[in-house]
Amino acid sequence: MDSNTIENLVNGAVGLLGAVIGGGASLWATKIQINQQNRSEDKKSSAERKNTEDIIKTFLMNEIQQNVKKMKWLKQYFNVGYDWQEMWPEIKSVEPTVLQFKEYENVKYKLLEINTNESLRTIEIYQMFYMIHNCNTIDFRPNYFTRNEFNFIARRFEFAEEMVIEYFNKKFAIFID
Repeated sequence: MDSNTIENLVNGAVGLLGAVIGGGASLWATKIQINQQNRSEDKKSSAERKNTEDIIKTFLMNEIQQNVKKMKWLKQYFNVGYDWQEMWPEIKSVEPTVLQFKEYENVKYKLLEINTNESLRTIEIYQMFYMIHNCNTIDFRPNYFTRNEFNFIARRFEFAEEMVIEYFNKKFAIFID
């Protein structure tokens, strides 16, 4: 081989090696940039999600608190339990408990998107509100429910009370200190 051919082969090999190294470095730099951008978007998305959760919680907590207050008369049944139905007082001429669902109806799909334990618990609490709201009659008695439904309602009522107390204790803690 003559020297020109060898020189062309060496130049071509060096050029190819440079292209491979340059391409690899470019891919590596692009990958780092994409990862950084994804982390930045994740942080932004997380912050937006947190803000959305806080806004939803504020509106729903007021509605949950109002509904819990309207249902306080049911505690006597929850305290006695399902097996002691003969001890339940007969409630006559009680106006049906009109529960509120406006805020929940506005944000229920967002709650599904958030998909945290707290959002799922909130959905269950509203399911309990719907169950009570849908069976209200003038002579309301909790034995309109099966044992499982009664236990579900009693437990979710307890969750609702705890959630309201915890939320307002945190919210107003800065004013107490």
